[in-house]
Amino acid sequence: MISESNDLPEPSLVRGITRNHLIGLLINNTIGAGILGLPSKVFALVGSYSLVTWLLCACPVVAIALCLAEVSTRFRESGGPYLYARVAFGPTLAFVTGWLRLLTTTLAFATVCNLLIGYLAEFAPAVARGMGRVITITVVTGALACVLGRGLRETVWLSTALSAGKVLMLILFIVAGAFFFDSSRIHWTPAPQSHDLGSAILLSIFAFFGFEAGSVAGGELSDPRRDMPVAIAVSVGVTTGLYLLIQLVCIGTLGSLATSTRPVANAAAAMLGEWGGVVVAVGAVPLLLGVLITILIASSRTLFAMGECAQMPSAVSFVHPLRRTPLVAILVMSTAAWVATIASSFTTAITIAVGTRVLTYIVICASVPILRRRRDVSAAYFQLPAGDFIAAFAILSSIALLAATQLREGVAILALVAVGLVAQKVLRRDM
Repeated sequence: MISESNDLPEPSLVRGITRNHLIGLLINNTIGAGILGLPSKVFALVGSYSLVTWLLCACPVVAIALCLAEVSTRFRESGGPYLYARVAFGPTLAFVTGWLRLLTTTLAFATVCNLLIGYLAEFAPAVARGMGRVITITVVTGALACVLGRGLRETVWLSTALSAGKVLMLILFIVAGAFFFDSSRIHWTPAPQSHDLGSAILLSIFAFFGFEAGSVAGGELSDPRRDMPVAIAVSVGVTTGLYLLIQLVCIGTLGSLATSTRPVANAAAAMLGEWGGVVVAVGAVPLLLGVLITILIASSRTLFAMGECAQMPSAVSFVHPLRRTPLVAILVMSTAAWVATIASSFTTAITIAVGTRVLTYIVICASVPILRRRRDVSAAYFQLPAGDFIAAFAILSSIALLAATQLREGVAILALVAVGLVAQKVLRRDM
């Protein structure tokens, strides 16, 4: 009689995210809904200097991305910023970092999902009202959770397909703009006021955030030490180029850009007629779905990593023996996202999410000089030249962004940190 053995190795995550899939994942998470509305808001503040604004935004973004590129090549596990904070600063700051990411990714999912419903409502108004809205949210969230739960292969292929779809849509928009572009619409008036330029940068820079998503799934990357720097560089480069060209097309094709609420769709309609705007509205659906699936990937892997480190109940670190996915973590975060979406509308909660994301970036950048001086941490595969200086620049830039946060939102962020600290004590006592 053969007895059951308790010494069998627990199932682990599959390292199936290749470099190309990782690039698609980062582009998916970075190019979100913001680019569909920001061109008009930035233009209203600084006019044609909005072209310069996108380049100015790229400076701190590149600095933060370079810091992430170095730090991420020291690790092969899942967790991303949570993992880096735990190794560099200890469990308390790590828990706060992970806690804030869980809360803000849930809020971000709710915001983007409600925006998706707004676009769908243009073709089927019933999806935005009453039971139709509840059913739509349930179908979208449930379908994405099923894809994530079925396995890594299905997830990364869907993410890559959605990423390719959104990039193709934006490229077609840019190419069409070349045939309808009116250079006389570009006016280099006297330089804008400094406060207007600062406001434009604050608006624009948020559209670049999200390139850290791949590091959170580090335990599922085929070769994280080699692939992360390349994927980060490609995604930031592609994003910067697309944003700059989209802004240029909007300026050169839409006379009412400053007052437009849907600048990309309105510019497409101005170029190609009413059906052009419809195409952009339809194209927004895969664009937003791509963002939603990467949000669920990042949030579930953060929760999974916290469970592995015993800072969340051990159940959330369960890996399905056949699918090799963190099934419990996916179910928990999908349910949280569903509840948040049902209970909210398209609100300014996303501003709080952005503020806490900047805090995450500060943790990443601050870990660069600390980990460089630690002998008990693996050496970085990618060594950033002048790393300490670039990290200092990135931290100061991030602090400047936080300083621009309004008092109400700053208080909300501090409240979330306080709740996280209390939650840590409760969980530590119960586990």
